Amino acid sequence: MSCFKATRGLFWDVLCNFVPRSDDEDDTRGGTQTPRDLSKGFEDCEILSELLCTYNYDLKKVLPEYTRRRQKDAEIICDSARATFNVMKLHTSKKFLLRSQLDNLLNKMFPRSWIVLNTEVTFSKTPYSQCFARKQKQDKILSTMVWSAVIVGFCFAVSIFARL
Repeated sequence: MSCFKATRGLFWDVLCNFVPRSDDEDDTRGGTQTPRDLSKGFEDCEILSELLCTYNYDLKKVLPEYTRRRQKDAEIICDSARATFNVMKLHTSKKFLLRSQLDNLLNKMFPRSWIVLNTEVTFSKTPYSQCFARKQKQDKILSTMVWSAVIVGFCFAVSIFARL
């Protein structure tokens, strides 16, 4: 029997029948829920199950360790929800569309090193914190590339006007 199945009796004794809520009820989740959040939700279950087996179901040891391991990812999930909201708010802006196209182009050119955040979060077991750290590094690289292009363009324009 797997550890996950063994934990069933710890929290409930019978199968739960979850009834969908109506649309007018409050959502108790702390952030904006997206499809990738739904796919990553099982990561919490896996880690909790692993810790329950490791610490022989001693909740006094399991819960602090679970909190220690998941705190950073929980903060990143909240940041991701906020970022998703901002993207949804600005999804038609030219800047967002250009960035999205540039991300996809770089991903096609460098598929192992340039990974689009949504793709990495949805289709990998990489923790949110690592996905977000990669995204921040990619943002710095893009920012440096854009400013470099602006400076080169400015220098080129100055050299052309200086010849006139």
